[in-house]
Amino acid sequence: MKIETLIARFRGRCVYCGKAVNNEVKQPHPDAPSRDHFIPVSRGGSRGAKNTVLACYACNQAKGNMDPRLILFTWLWLNPRSFHAAVERVDAVNWDGTTIH
Repeated sequence: MKIETLIARFRGRCVYCGKAVNNEVKQPHPDAPSRDHFIPVSRGGSRGAKNTVLACYACNQAKGNMDPRLILFTWLWLNPRSFHAAVERVDAVNWDGTTIH
C-alpha cells in the first residue's frame, strides 16, 4: 500500500501519538511517515490494508513487533485520554479514507 494512501486514510496523523507526519522528510527522521502492521506479521497479523496503519517513524520504531494489546494497556496506564483520542482517530476513518462523522 502506498504511503500516500495511508496519509489520506488517516488524515496525515500517526495512529499512535496523533502527531501530523511530515511527508517532506525521509526516514529515519522521527516525523517521517511510515507503514505499520498494527498486529505485527511476526505475531500472526496480515499484510492486508485492514492491518496497515500510518505511523510516524518514531512510534513505529518504538512499537517494533509488540503485541497491540500490550501497547493499549500501556496507553491506558500512562494516559487514558491519549488512548481514547487514538481510538476516536481510528474509528473516525473508513477504509476508503473518507470521514465517518
